[in-house]
Amino acid sequence: MRRITEVAFPEHPGLAERLQHNQQHFLLTHADHYERRRECFEKYFLEYTNAFDAAAEHYADAHPKAALRIAAYRELVETGIVHDQFWHTGNVKQLTVLYKMKPGEFAKPGKYGRMLGDYGVHASLQGFWLNKLLKEAEANEPFVYCGITFMFVASPKRDALNTVFALLMNPPGRGFMCYFSDDACISVRIDGQVYIFNSDINSCDRTHTDAIFDVYVKTTPHIAQADALNLTQQCARPLRIFPVPRKGEKMEPGKYVELTFEGRILTSGWSGTTRINNLASESYGLAIAEAKIEPGDVAGQIIAAAMNAGYSISLEPCPEPEDIQFLKHSPHQTQDGSYEAVLNIGVLLRSSGRPHGDLPGRRSESLRDRANAFHRGLLQGCYPDVSIPIIDVMKKRVGGTLVSSQTEAAIKRAIDTRLAYKVDATPSTSSPSPTTPTTIFFTDAAIFKRYRLTGTEALELQEHCRQAEYGTHFASAAVSRVLSRDYKLTCPGL
Repeated sequence: MRRITEVAFPEHPGLAERLQHNQQHFLLTHADHYERRRECFEKYFLEYTNAFDAAAEHYADAHPKAALRIAAYRELVETGIVHDQFWHTGNVKQLTVLYKMKPGEFAKPGKYGRMLGDYGVHASLQGFWLNKLLKEAEANEPFVYCGITFMFVASPKRDALNTVFALLMNPPGRGFMCYFSDDACISVRIDGQVYIFNSDINSCDRTHTDAIFDVYVKTTPHIAQADALNLTQQCARPLRIFPVPRKGEKMEPGKYVELTFEGRILTSGWSGTTRINNLASESYGLAIAEAKIEPGDVAGQIIAAAMNAGYSISLEPCPEPEDIQFLKHSPHQTQDGSYEAVLNIGVLLRSSGRPHGDLPGRRSESLRDRANAFHRGLLQGCYPDVSIPIIDVMKKRVGGTLVSSQTEAAIKRAIDTRLAYKVDATPSTSSPSPTTPTTIFFTDAAIFKRYRLTGTEALELQEHCRQAEYGTHFASAAVSRVLSRDYKLTCPGL
């Protein structure tokens, strides 16, 4: 709860207020830019009529939440709720937002666990198609501002990632910035030298002002602006927090804390979250493009420029290509010398096993066989057309299918949910066909370069992967380095 209610940057009195003022001023003085972006997006909304028609046409489209959307839409039809009344007025479900801990969430040391605003599936029906069109429009409309090229990357497709990694390493003009939500990478060219940084917005949700919701509406094409405005009103709703009942007890409906805020606030779970964070990244990128960055403390100058747009950012220098991390991928050198995007192995380690729900199956199927099926699917899902010796060894260790097709399918659904938005298995355009993707070959050394593993650490990790069995636990300096590099997590005692 403190993530959303606490003043941002309490260790720096007055900073939050100064950033809020800067943000409001910056968005107001750059209205012409955002108007041009809206004009670029208009052609993507030619068939859009309103939120209700969009929900009626697309509620059953393929999506991880399709079953929920189908049930919610049918309920709306049965109750007779129509047009823009189906959430923010006359809602059949809720007029407050349930604020709750993200399921299975493990917070980083020193950080609060992430919370989700549960607006209800009915609420997402109001904006899912509008935001999908905005996402498509933004991905197809990169732009140049003050000599710096800006590109929104909508998904972790290898072709798209290879493009942005190449542009980061050799930026056109003065520089290049790619972003997805508050995850971004920036490269600037100064006196012929290229400086590359991974970038992140500090206390992102807490530093948005009401003004950025206005820009969200104004950058939406005219036909959908009324729907966009209605959608942002969901973010003005009170948050309702219920105590977690003890085991065996039921939740008490009338026992809760309700928080009401001035203006609109962003919580994870709102259907426009990515677009709002994209606007934040775009805004501080514009401020960086306007700044005259000199040789010397390049990072400090970039951070100061971002603050002019109302955002405090963290930068991680990338002296080597492998240091770049975007959408949990990094460029690594293949055996033929080119660079290709690869999912970082920290994602594999962090996804390998959760306390609940990973191993569905029949009683007759042993946990060993189910665990092998889970990790077989996880390895294939993370590295579908990549050959890395350490990964290939693990794929062989988990063997072939020893569970039923129903269990295999249930495990696949769990893995697909785990890897959603982290991996896009669409074959590269260099593949001869979608059914015969080209395998890309890497050495272990090329992958380990990102983690600066010593020879001993690399050998230890390789040996463990060759001998790993069901039920074994492994922690090492190499594992700690990987998790620290990819997630800023550490293994206690190492």
